[in-house]
Amino acid sequence: MRLLLPAILALAASTLFAEPFRLTKAWTKIQFQDCPVAYAHTGGESPQQIVALQRGMVHLLPQDRDGAEATVFLDLRQKLKEEIHFEAGIHGIAFHPDFKKNRRFFISYSESEPRRNVLRAHPETQKSPSKLIKEWS
Repeated sequence: MRLLLPAILALAASTLFAEPFRLTKAWTKIQFQDCPVAYAHTGGESPQQIVALQRGMVHLLPQDRDGAEATVFLDLRQKLKEEIHFEAGIHGIAFHPDFKKNRRFFISYSESEPRRNVLRAHPETQKSPSKLIKEWS
């Protein structure tokens, strides 16, 4: 009886992963000059998909997967210009479940003076999420 459960789990795992999987490019025409470190979406009925790049740029991805242009959502390059260490910069971004109404999102990044990780909540300062956020509060 003690060997039955491990045998069942091994059989289930072998059938679960028996099919090979393939990775494909989601947006075939978009290339960034920086490392993508986070992907998120705004939620709701028609979510907008977002990619954050390590050195401070955050882009809205086009709804059309064949689109060639990602619109700037947030530009923190000036704030993060001193963050030159290997794992420095933006770590992640997440959107409030009610983002469509309150425009709140959360971003994690590193700072050097003093050396630390920061998690900040932000309301968006523009009416459209496709516009650059000009204020950093």
